[in-house]
Amino acid sequence: MISAMGTDILAAFVTPWLFAGGAAAVAGPILIHLLARRRFRRVRWAAIEFLRQAERRNRRRIRIEQLILLALRCLAMVLIGLFVARPFLQPEGLASLLGAMPRTERIIVLDDSFSMGYRVGEESTFDVAKRSIEQLLTWAARERPQDSVTLVLSSSAERPAIERAAIDAGTVEDWRRVLAGLNPSQRRASPRDALAAVRGLLDARGDAVNVAIYVVSDFQRSDWATPSKAAPAVPDESSDATVDPLTSLAEWPGEQRTIEMILVDVGREEAPNLAISDLRGRQIRGRQPQTVAGVETEFEVDVTNHSGRAVENRELNVFLGDAALPALIVDAIGPGQTVTVPIRLTFPEPGSAAVRVETGGDGLAIDDARSTAVFVRPAVDILLVNGAPSPEWYLDEVTTLEAALQPEGTTISGNRVRVVDDAELEEVGLDAYHLVVLANVYRVSEPAVESLERFVSAGGGLLVFLGDQVDNDVYNRMLFRDGAGLLPARLGDQIDTPTRAGVGFGPTALTHPITRMLQGQASAIVGRIHFWSYASSIPAGTPGATQDGDIEAARETADSPSNAQGPARVVLAFNDAEQSPAILERGFGRGRVVLVTTSCDSDWNDWPADPSYVILMLELAHYAARADTTPGSVLVGAPIQVDLPVDRYEPSAVLRRPGYPITPQVDVQATTGPDGDGFVLRWDRTEQSGVYTFALTGRTGSTDRRSVAVNVDARESDLAKMAQAELEAVMPDGLNVTYVRDQALSDTEMSEARQEYWPTALICLIAVLMAEQSLAWWFGRRS
Repeated sequence: MISAMGTDILAAFVTPWLFAGGAAAVAGPILIHLLARRRFRRVRWAAIEFLRQAERRNRRRIRIEQLILLALRCLAMVLIGLFVARPFLQPEGLASLLGAMPRTERIIVLDDSFSMGYRVGEESTFDVAKRSIEQLLTWAARERPQDSVTLVLSSSAERPAIERAAIDAGTVEDWRRVLAGLNPSQRRASPRDALAAVRGLLDARGDAVNVAIYVVSDFQRSDWATPSKAAPAVPDESSDATVDPLTSLAEWPGEQRTIEMILVDVGREEAPNLAISDLRGRQIRGRQPQTVAGVETEFEVDVTNHSGRAVENRELNVFLGDAALPALIVDAIGPGQTVTVPIRLTFPEPGSAAVRVETGGDGLAIDDARSTAVFVRPAVDILLVNGAPSPEWYLDEVTTLEAALQPEGTTISGNRVRVVDDAELEEVGLDAYHLVVLANVYRVSEPAVESLERFVSAGGGLLVFLGDQVDNDVYNRMLFRDGAGLLPARLGDQIDTPTRAGVGFGPTALTHPITRMLQGQASAIVGRIHFWSYASSIPAGTPGATQDGDIEAARETADSPSNAQGPARVVLAFNDAEQSPAILERGFGRGRVVLVTTSCDSDWNDWPADPSYVILMLELAHYAARADTTPGSVLVGAPIQVDLPVDRYEPSAVLRRPGYPITPQVDVQATTGPDGDGFVLRWDRTEQSGVYTFALTGRTGSTDRRSVAVNVDARESDLAKMAQAELEAVMPDGLNVTYVRDQALSDTEMSEARQEYWPTALICLIAVLMAEQSLAWWFGRRS
């Protein structure tokens, strides 16, 4: 280059050999000039003596004129060579002549989200990105060795992979080795977080004069579509940066420094992708209910087609642990469509288990599989509090209900029921149960109410049936408490119909999770079940529910952190004139309470004789029972938390990560939970998808396991990219942005690295030729 013209002058031309040809052509005019001076045999002639005398007088002038024309012709040959060779000058060459050269801080932000692993043949998008960066580094080492380079990965932008490193010919190989060792992460792209981290780096480097930020990415629409210009520039309390990092970067330069952003697009224009976007158990209240050994459990898997054409007959392979189950076939998935496929599984034994679904490979293999983990219990433990026990089984309050919850025979309900009298309620430890059922309990003491509130607030379930033993005023005072207590409704008077024909269930769509098993049977249920006694009620959150009618005051109490319940929801209503609620439910803390305003036996209705009774009782118990608090799955990068009861487990565990036994297991120490009555196991380093399993040690020396699946973020599976115009539209005003495709990056940098001067050579050539012709005419005219 020009900075090394003393050692390699040919490097200062785009086509140096054409200049060499032009330089060689200089010999032409010289040769012609020498040949024109050949000496001939002299013949004296008297008449010529006059001419010889004149020639002696003009010889010096003619020789000077010939040398001038020769020089112009030689210069013309040189200029022709310069013109076709396209000479250029490096900025650093000129700067080195004038003095110190301005330094540029070059920051490369490499998108290493898992979408960059999309492959076509043997090459991935990430490979293209690394090749583009290598071109940039090669140029910087050759042209701008005084600059510093920082490499930032989007998955860990707060920790630069390489920070302010010098780049020259001796370090290029080191950089190549670093790039070769990089692979896409399993995280979703977060460009704004990465650029916010870049702003933090710039704030920490007050000496940066000129900054060039290279963002090398596939520029997915799902990551970049949020308009930057619409974001308010509100200062963050934790830093000087504004909320939107793009706006923040635009505001960073001062009077003496500049900033430029180069968007290097390495994404593919067409990148069809089929992904398993979700795998979940049947959700109740946003959580997966208890999974019981031997009882069929429902799962749902979502398959999304991120392409412009339909996908047909795609096979889904299902694995329960390491055992392969029969494959499922998805008939057709339209362009951009998500199809939900139901999966029904039965776990043979209690313990921690994992479910995995896979589909055929495509260009992005990591989102072709998804897992979830469940803890399979031997049974759902139910405490049934009998308010009207009787030695005669047919007169006992809970005989029918117990049989419905835990039927005899080959059918497995998954429930394990224990029956106690209401007097024993205070003495029973509720933490061992998932659901407590109050069946026609006369009164509930203050200690029992406190115990029930702690139990439900911690996630337990409460199911309340009324009857002739219930004191409604006591229930309202102790359990409803103007909307702040457990009951989802304020109880009114008992209603007795004139005949046993009574009332039935009102028309309903049966869309609630409790009643969805009876869909298609609404008309039969309405007509064949009769209720002749029931309690009127006013659901919490409606006018008249509180004693003084102050609904807002009740809501403020109900929304307190200790209770955190909302308005009650009517699941089923009677078909009387007032449409009195029959079944209501409401959350209380982390648990749920269901109220049935009639009895659970045949005293007030003939419901136990109908087949729907067993179905609804099982669904009521399933819905209200304590759900498993351990998440089935989390996203890559999110922490895993497992709650441990203090009285059951030691405060430590051994964690087996994906890849075990090649990946060694690690010891994890539990910390005290936020409420102070339990332990919490937490693991933050979830950078790899798969199943993480904690091996727990019980207080009695027994062992137990808890598994949590870690999956990639399905939003990253949509590979649709933003066009150049769309990217420019989201950029804030004042930020100097250049958009290039990956193959154009080297051309862009070379244009920055050099200034070509062939137009100047052309102008000089024309001027020399015109001067040569003019002087030749002038000299000839004078001669």
